[in-house]
Amino acid sequence: MRVIVMMTMMMAVLMMMKPAQEHGACEVHDEPQNGDDRRFGERHGPWFKQALNGFSADAEGDEAQNEGGGETRKVADLPRPEAVASAGGVPARIGIAPVGGDVMDQRIMMGKLLAHFGVDSKIGHQRMPFPAAISDRLSEWQSIFELSHPKYMPVIEDLLHTSTQPELVAQLKVLVNQNYGLPLFEAVEHAKVRLSSDERTNVSMHVPGINIEQLIERWDFERLIGPDIRTVAACVDRAVAAANLSPNDINVVLRTGGSSRIPAFVRMLTQRFGSAAMVEMDPFTGVAQGLGIAAADDAFFAQLQK
Repeated sequence: MRVIVMMTMMMAVLMMMKPAQEHGACEVHDEPQNGDDRRFGERHGPWFKQALNGFSADAEGDEAQNEGGGETRKVADLPRPEAVASAGGVPARIGIAPVGGDVMDQRIMMGKLLAHFGVDSKIGHQRMPFPAAISDRLSEWQSIFELSHPKYMPVIEDLLHTSTQPELVAQLKVLVNQNYGLPLFEAVEHAKVRLSSDERTNVSMHVPGINIEQLIERWDFERLIGPDIRTVAACVDRAVAAANLSPNDINVVLRTGGSSRIPAFVRMLTQRFGSAAMVEMDPFTGVAQGLGIAAADDAFFAQLQK
């Protein structure tokens, strides 16, 4: 049986029953990889509250321990795609294309929402462009928080008085001063999720000083994430080719994680492997289930650690 697993946080391509050296690794990085999402336990261990078969996670999420006093076992060291494979009961080696949901949130922010904060305005009598040092930091909620630093606030205040769209720059000032970056990105994420079932939706934020109602249609969202779809598609093709297989040799394409439900990704996989091969696991608990199964099965756990 040969299986490919597609998962989010980093869309991973997983080839089953083939040694790593036979199919190679497919790695396409668009994010820094130090401390990334490859290891489930390092960033998401607290979610792993209770593994299967009598195992439970400690406070740090780094180990699973038999409640009856048995051995303590590291499960944080199991890569996330292999943890998902564990839930399906098959060993695996992986190729990775880290194109996660946060990347797609950034696509929406940069492609559809920057205009609400005056980024398209001109500055001063010479009609200079909006400073990239400010607009670039709107791509993530963490970097929006950076704009509250004293070295940026005078710049924003100056923009407020020199921009051709001062009312929109005023929204930027509120966004930064009131720490609305995270709520805004939560609204973006919710809109992205809705687009998996709806043809169109709105990103909405209505708080004192900010009024945003931005329509996003699915076709436009798929245009924005087009580079990410192509990245994952290329990784899938390389993984299959490097394993000396053809798409017809793949029995199951196991999809797990929120981004794997995006229709554009489903279509891409279906075009390659056919609708009969498509299988969806629980999109949000597959990793934890796999970690529990791996931790509880001595032989299986040892095989996955090789």
